[in-house]
Parts: sequence; structure tokens; C-alpha cells
Amino acid sequence: FASAQDYDYIDMRWQPSNGLWFAATIIEIDPIIKAKERAGLIVGTVRSGMRLLNEGPSEWMWPWRVNVLWTPAAANIPEEAYHRKKAASEGESPHTQKSDEVAVQPSLTDYSWGELAIIAQKVKTCSTEADALALAKSYNLVDSSGNLTGNSIEVPLNDGTMLDIELVGIFHDDKSDGSGKAGLTFMTSNAYCNHSMNNASTNAGGWAESDMRAWLNSSVLNSMPEDLRDLIVEVDKPTNNVGRTESGDSVSNTSDRIWLFSQTELYGPISWNQGYDTEYIDTVLNREGTQYQLFAEAGIEGIATTDKKGVLKKYVTVNGKQELSNWWVRSPTPNREDGFGDVDNGAPDNGGTASAAQGVVFGFCL
Repeated sequence: FASAQDYDYIDMRWQPSNGLWFAATIIEIDPIIKAKERAGLIVGTVRSGMRLLNEGPSEWMWPWRVNVLWTPAAANIPEEAYHRKKAASEGESPHTQKSDEVAVQPSLTDYSWGELAIIAQKVKTCSTEADALALAKSYNLVDSSGNLTGNSIEVPLNDGTMLDIELVGIFHDDKSDGSGKAGLTFMTSNAYCNHSMNNASTNAGGWAESDMRAWLNSSVLNSMPEDLRDLIVEVDKPTNNVGRTESGDSVSNTSDRIWLFSQTELYGPISWNQGYDTEYIDTVLNREGTQYQLFAEAGIEGIATTDKKGVLKKYVTVNGKQELSNWWVRSPTPNREDGFGDVDNGAPDNGGTASAAQGVVFGFCL
């Protein structure tokens, strides 16, 4: 082999029904084949490799075919390609992976949540947004231009709901423990369900004292798979936690693991009320965070309501059918006592009554 950069490797172990353990190492050596095949996660073996290990009837353990060289021993392969094999020789599991090591995969969907959490920790240590984006690019979380790809990960909840989760921001949110930025921010691609912001028609106490916040950070959080739930970190979410107000000083932070988005996190700097006697609405809303990368790339602005890519159009499943959803944001309407902002058919709305059931599109950070 010319160098360690000329191939990828996969160490595999499996146990078929006859109880025998097999082990194989796949080395990809053709960069053209690599370019063609890496559109999806490649896990494959060769028939001859199976025969070397098993003298019984040969069977394909995986349906993929890959142009690879198989070897049962790592005699001629550089050590850095076989850190797992080395670990096994020292008494560790062959699947043990160092906490700071993640093999680069073709796209977001090919990583486990544990691997994404490790990448998020690496992103967190960056000193600038540019450095964080470059690191994300090296892991194929963004495309060659640094734009989010729109890929989503399916997450099953305990209640049987299947959520699609997509990446919405990188190096964006502040961790509540004061240790800096959270590396990666995610959101549900559609509404989880319909739910009210408060049992009563009031926005007093804002997001901080809302029934929605309590429900998300208890019932909804607990319904998520443990391997994801345990990795979600608390971040500071700035929100008007008074309700009806004309003062930007009404904005304060809450520490949340799951949360709704604010108006300005969706639309960027808001100027809908400039030139009117309600300019204070813009002042309050603009202190509730900054716009996420996904919405900025879609060209969404707080001056107009255009959403050419449709990223703000969300659907909710009702009685087995998908319906276009109005969905909540966590921003109380500063000029009303009974409402929170929402997104109506992809456009910002003056707000719905807090006791109304509307779509729940939530976010979280690793």
C-alpha cells in the first residue's frame, strides 16, 4: 500500500446462527470505486474471505459488493489503520473507539448519535465560526460550499412516533454550564404533534413559565431514545419571559435541553413594525437570539416573509394523515396578553392564543 491515505478500512465481527465468530477487515484501495460507492454507507465482504474463515457453505452476510482487498491478518497494513485491532490485542473490545476518534462518513445520516456528540465536542473547541464550519465540512456534515445538506436522521420515540431530525446550526448556541458553544444544533423536520403553549389563554411568564416548556423537558425528553437523550446538553435560550411588554429588558435566559425556536432564530433581524407605534415589538423580538444557518441559507429575512425553499412549511400527522401545520415559536407576542408567535403556512404570524393546540417543532443541541 502506498500510504494510509489511499484506502478506508472497516473492522467487522459477526456471529451467524452456527455460533462461530467471524472477523474481517475491509480495505478500499481504488479511489474511483470509492467515489462511486461512498454515496451510501459501505459495509461489505468478499466470498473468498468468508471461505478462508468458514469451511462450510459460503453465504453472503451482506448484500453489498465492494472492490476491496480482504486479509485475515494485518501484517502488511500500517498500524494507524488498525487501532481497533491493536486495542483488541491489549485486552479491549475490538469495537472500543477512543473518545476523540470518529471515522469520517459520507453524510450526517451515517453517524451514530454517539459519534455526532464526539464531533460536536470537537466543534465546541473551535475558536471561530469559520473554524467550526471547516471542521463540520471535514466530517461531511455540510457540503463543499459549507451549506447544510438537508439530510435527516430518523428517531423513534417511545410512543411510536417517528421523527426526522435535521441539522440546523453549527457553533451557535451557548451551553448553560458556561463552557462555551454547543457544537451542533438540531430540529425536527416536521411537527411532532399538536399541543397548546399554556392550559390557559395567557402568555404571562413567557416561555420560562409555559406549560409547553415543562412538557417538552419532561414527557417529550423522556420519550426519546436513551442513546440520544443522554447526549443532549443544556443551552441558554433568550426569551421575553414577561409576556406583554414594551421593554427589551424583559428578555432573559432559560436553560433548556429541548426548546422551541424564537421568531428571530427563524427570520433573523426583524423590522416588521418599523415606522409604526409598535416598533417596540421588533426591539423585544430581536433580543431573542440570532438566526440559524439553515434559515439564513434559505434566504429568509425579517423584512419580508418569502420562503422560496419551503423550510418553514411543516406538517403534522393527524389520524394517520399529514396536514400542513401552524407551529409555535417560544416568543410571546409583546403587544398581547394571551398569545405566542407562530408560523402560519411558512410565514410569521401575529400569534395564536396560548391555549390553542398547534404544531410542535422543537430543537436540541449536542
